[in-house]
Amino acid sequence: MFSSKLKSVSGISLMELTVAMVVGSIVVSAALQSQRYFMKGMSRENEKAQIQRDIITVSDLLEKDIRMSGFGLPGNGIKTVPSEVTSDELFIYTNSDRLQTELATDAASGSDRIYVNDAQVIMQENWICLKETDTAYLEITGTGISGGGPDTVYLAATLPKTYTASATTVYPAGCIYWHIENDSSCYLTRKNNGLEVKLSAMLDTMNITPKDDLGTAVNQISSARVLTVMFGGKVGSGPSAVLMAESTEVNIRNRL
Repeated sequence: MFSSKLKSVSGISLMELTVAMVVGSIVVSAALQSQRYFMKGMSRENEKAQIQRDIITVSDLLEKDIRMSGFGLPGNGIKTVPSEVTSDELFIYTNSDRLQTELATDAASGSDRIYVNDAQVIMQENWICLKETDTAYLEITGTGISGGGPDTVYLAATLPKTYTASATTVYPAGCIYWHIENDSSCYLTRKNNGLEVKLSAMLDTMNITPKDDLGTAVNQISSARVLTVMFGGKVGSGPSAVLMAESTEVNIRNRL
């Protein structure tokens, strides 16, 4: 007779397999979590870099616009619309050809038109500047040339006050309009005489502070000698979003 011996074979018990699976899942979960944090960090760094590039680009363009503000006009050519809720708005006016005409008759408050001696000097622009005791910028919708009398300039809005013909000069003015579109995209936009260009989708904040020669903030934009403009954009989203902003200061060359 032959006798045989059974050899015992060692293996992994169910308990050991369960423990191994739990440990493995923990390791994989930790690795995935680390990857998510890494990717999120990379995304934030990319956003920061893009915001910095956009701020540099738009600041250079804005400086060029402001340095021409008020050229050929009686004032500094700057108008701002401050806002406590949304971003500020900036209007920059120039009269590059140094043209002008005079009121032919008094312009009454509430009127939607004015009469001038020569509207041909205004036909190429979309705005006019009226200079009496103060300076006003008005958008126009068209002109009418008369063969035997004063010409007509049609306004987009009614006159805020009465202007006396004997004391008022009328200047054509080009307008550059900087603002943040307050829609879902929040683009920083530059509009030059009707031609609108979206400059940045990353910058959603623009704050403007007019200052005097000493760097002190002033309330009257007409007396400003320096404009401090702050551009900013949010890094991240939701409650953890952080505003990243930089300011640029530009001297206003053309003054009252």
